[in-house]
Amino acid sequence: MRRPQGWRVMIALSGLVFAMACSIVAIEGVTEPSVRMLVRASARSSAILCFTSFAAPGVGALRLGAAGDWLNRNASAIFLGFGFSHFVHLVALVLWVSLFPGSFFTHVLPTTVVMGGFFYALIGFMCVRVLLGASGRRGWVGGVEDVGRFMLWAAFAIVYVSHALSGSGALYALLGFMAMASLALRLAPRLVHTRQTPDVV
Repeated sequence: MRRPQGWRVMIALSGLVFAMACSIVAIEGVTEPSVRMLVRASARSSAILCFTSFAAPGVGALRLGAAGDWLNRNASAIFLGFGFSHFVHLVALVLWVSLFPGSFFTHVLPTTVVMGGFFYALIGFMCVRVLLGASGRRGWVGGVEDVGRFMLWAAFAIVYVSHALSGSGALYALLGFMAMASLALRLAPRLVHTRQTPDVV
């Protein structure tokens, strides 16, 4: 069976996220609990796609077979899927604050809103770079992208690892594990290369 590539991967992932969002609204309606459910669900789908895209270059460098090569080749498409998922998350947040402002500002701190705005700007910048085919190029902008990827990883990892450590349930434990595993896979090729490089006398 031939695996989808490039744009097909992005469209498939975006379609799955969109179907998830539509299912929640269709089954639960537009109520405060359903909107908050959509916020949580889209945050989790974003985390999964972010961790997967973050780990992809390391998986490819480790040469773990055809699946690893496929993941590495489609890292940009997975990142665009992440961007779409987090756009759905933004729509859910806008619905929450528009329809149920009292609940929103009870649960969400102003500092969280400010930080969220910063991360959305970063995601938008990186998605535009991918769409223009400029992602991954060297130079100071490429350095900003590299730092941005680690910042996005850290933002999700802090949330889900902290929940996992507090015993919030199996789903949080799984996402916390995925966060740490994606970091290990991202860094593993560098560590292997460092060990294999002989000391210069």
